[in-house]
Amino acid sequence: MLKIIVLLILLSLLLLGGCNSFNDQDRHFIINNNGEFSIINDKNIRIIDRTYEYIDQSSEGVLRIYRNYKWGFLDNQFNEVIRPEYSNAQNFSSNLAAIQIDAKWGYINSENDIILPAIFDWAGDFIDGVSVIKDQDKYFFIEKSGEKISSPMQSCMRVFSNAYIAIDEKGNHMLLDSQGNHIIALGDDIISVVGYYEDMISCEYTLDGVRKYKIIDVNGNVLLDDKDSITPFVNARAFYGEIYAGKMHWSLIGSNCKKIVPARFMNAIINSDELLGVQNAEGKWGFIDTHGALVIDYLYTQVGSFCDGYAPIAQDFGGVLRWGIIDLKGEIVIPFEYDYIYPIRKE
Repeated sequence: MLKIIVLLILLSLLLLGGCNSFNDQDRHFIINNNGEFSIINDKNIRIIDRTYEYIDQSSEGVLRIYRNYKWGFLDNQFNEVIRPEYSNAQNFSSNLAAIQIDAKWGYINSENDIILPAIFDWAGDFIDGVSVIKDQDKYFFIEKSGEKISSPMQSCMRVFSNAYIAIDEKGNHMLLDSQGNHIIALGDDIISVVGYYEDMISCEYTLDGVRKYKIIDVNGNVLLDDKDSITPFVNARAFYGEIYAGKMHWSLIGSNCKKIVPARFMNAIINSDELLGVQNAEGKWGFIDTHGALVIDYLYTQVGSFCDGYAPIAQDFGGVLRWGIIDLKGEIVIPFEYDYIYPIRKE
């Protein structure tokens, strides 16, 4: 049976600097030192007294928090509007968040009112008014009313912001959009889907027992093939990797799958709002624009993604990685003081 694997070539949003959502005139950043998470402003001043074991990426101006084995939420003024009380929780989406009470899942609104009771075995995010839940070992698409709007499925796993891999009751594998509509049947050679962008599917497959990557359209036409790795498309750009001389080399491509920059990068980050992080042969990281021009020189031990003009960057200090923030000009905004730091997106 086809093994469903969500390939996250995107580096972890926490570890690679994705963005939170926040509505304010000042810039704010989430910091982590010694496992304690807090929030600072762009003057490097901590603006909340509390610390958490985790402050997660969020959306809709709400930050998910974790403390003492429970999940809750901060509002866009960093008030603890929903104290950590849930066994698990998803981020807010379409004004609802999935929460776990004991072993069951339901949904709350931003006022912490129970909108759908905790009766599901699992619950996902609502996207455009539709979500996926698990009920009695079967998966269904549901509306906000809780009404099931799909046939039962053996499996249904979100692989990108707008697509799911599903297995129906007959064992057929398929890619579905966020509303549960059929996009394309997946052949037995497909073992994972990397991303779905403008009717293009980036996927992993097997060729003579070897794992390879390709891009196909919704009609099954092959647009790019026989690559050793690939990232999702973000803002009409993606990277693909090819191994030669024992090392992976990455090329930048556009949404036409044509090469913009040849295979000269040793690593790359695609999940960025503006400039793209790339690594050179000496192991240092810098940033290029979407046309492949080097904008910020190769200076850093590690970098994260740009978000609203700011990106996390790191240097090695005697074997200890310390993180700070730069702007689009490459100027240091927050010095190298933290175990990790990442910007909160302005809405």
